[in-house]
Amino acid sequence: DGFYCASYLRAWMLEGALRVMLQEDFGMEWYRSSAAGEWLKALWGEGQHLTAERLLLRHAGGRLSTDAVRYLFEQVLGR
Repeated sequence: DGFYCASYLRAWMLEGALRVMLQEDFGMEWYRSSAAGEWLKALWGEGQHLTAERLLLRHAGGRLSTDAVRYLFEQVLGR
């Protein structure tokens, strides 16, 4: 599929945006939060009927962007 790379990049942007949102809403150790777990279960319970753009707009009020991916790289690199 010629669009594989584009799909992968969009998924990465969505993951980055959701991760930043989870960190902002539930703290840096959001993965330990039962409230974050409940939020994720509700999100996953919706299935795959929304596009990445619509999902992000509905749940995080944002748009797909490489900003969150860049921010996460900077966190990992210690910048």
